[in-house]
Amino acid sequence: MKKILLVLVVVLAAFAASAQKSASLSAKALETGKSSGTFLFVLPSDVTSQQIDEVKGYYKDYFSVNFDQAKHEATLVLTANETMNRRIILRFLSSIGVRTVNVDGVDKTLDVFYDTNLK
Repeated sequence: MKKILLVLVVVLAAFAASAQKSASLSAKALETGKSSGTFLFVLPSDVTSQQIDEVKGYYKDYFSVNFDQAKHEATLVLTANETMNRRIILRFLSSIGVRTVNVDGVDKTLDVFYDTNLK
């Protein structure tokens, strides 16, 4: 019985550890962002404004971040609409725990999101 309970606890812990946070945006907003340099991400509900404030200062050379806690929306405005600035968006998302981006119902890892949507 102890072994069954231990196996169950290990499996649940592994499942909880593998749970991934996902940001989302529409394909239309993505295309608008690529041309204008302004991206609107809907972040997971457990992301707080305190978390955003702790990390956004590291990226001020690349973009500014405005976070609406009520809607869980982060607006990123690039300082220059360049490939490097768009690449740094992945670092920001990763720093707040986001591991995937959902574009119109399709989850993509950060690397795949960059390669297929931000380049």
